[in-house]
Amino acid sequence: MSGQNGDDNFDQSPLPDYSNSVAPITSPINPKHPARRLTPQQVDQVLGQLTVTWESLPQLPFWAPLTSRNVTWQRNSVAANINALAVTLQRPLASNEVNAIAQIACKARVKETYEIPLVVAAAAFFTYRGRKTWRFPLWTPKPTSTWFSPNFFPTIRAHILQGPQAMALWTGTRFVAYVAAIRCISQPMFNSWANVGYGLDILRDMRLKSLVQEMQEMTKKERPGSQNTQQQQPQQLKSTPWSEQPRPSWRTPQQPAEEKSAFDDDSGIFDDDDDASPVSRSHRRSDPAISTTPTASGSSWSRLRDQAKTGTAASKSSGGYSPSSETDSYTYSDSDRESNYAKAQVQKEFDALLERERRSSS
Repeated sequence: MSGQNGDDNFDQSPLPDYSNSVAPITSPINPKHPARRLTPQQVDQVLGQLTVTWESLPQLPFWAPLTSRNVTWQRNSVAANINALAVTLQRPLASNEVNAIAQIACKARVKETYEIPLVVAAAAFFTYRGRKTWRFPLWTPKPTSTWFSPNFFPTIRAHILQGPQAMALWTGTRFVAYVAAIRCISQPMFNSWANVGYGLDILRDMRLKSLVQEMQEMTKKERPGSQNTQQQQPQQLKSTPWSEQPRPSWRTPQQPAEEKSAFDDDSGIFDDDDDASPVSRSHRRSDPAISTTPTASGSSWSRLRDQAKTGTAASKSSGGYSPSSETDSYTYSDSDRESNYAKAQVQKEFDALLERERRSSS
């Protein structure tokens, strides 16, 4: 039963035989386990397409078997890498491509084994440094502890060993604890380093140039929308003239309405103007509050008083702030506002002058 259950973990489907190429395994793959495990027969069939000997490829160092990373593990990993690329490209690989991938994959597996001496050295260092306090990873026993003592193992009350034997066992326990703690950090780092190096070596190897180009073309075909959008945007900006490009409406205020020229109004020849007023006749006609009212009779002082009254009313109306005047229309430019303000100031000074003359004469 055990042998039968073990065979169920492998795919027994035969591989087609290609000369000088590797046939990809194209049977359905479980999405939850995309890295499919190959049978020993399939591994031998994939690696049998190598035109170089296995001994000529990068070999594992002597300490690799200490962590179950032996030759069998390396062969299975290399065959899986070759088959994964064949499945991705949906075509058998050529002999030179198989040789290049096998060499790069063996090199990546050797890089992963460099973790072992580094972990052992780091664990030995931390074990030796904490020998006086018997420090463990993330924990240091207290000297007044009622259950821990380096002279008794595992506890003071229920101890099995004592004396030098207990101290040696506690030292070994601390060393193993440091190895486990350091591997939790170092193993992902070394795996990432090996995988990144594997990908870079594939991109740099001239024997795999056509294979890399095929993979890049497949990637472009999978996402055509994003590239078309990026290509269309600069082309649209270049083809569209500046005058036709949309502009924000709030930056282009409306042009003020055409003002009627004062020279077009010939009714002023019958008006009774006062040459003493600093405001011109055209401005007084344009502003009804400042324009003078012609009188058939009366002295010049009465007309001046009437002008002063109308000028004061105009200055009050123009000096006040009206929120609706600015929000109803955007044609009221800054130059018109400054002009009206200057006229109002001149009119105020003229009114003050008339008032002083009137008081001095009375």
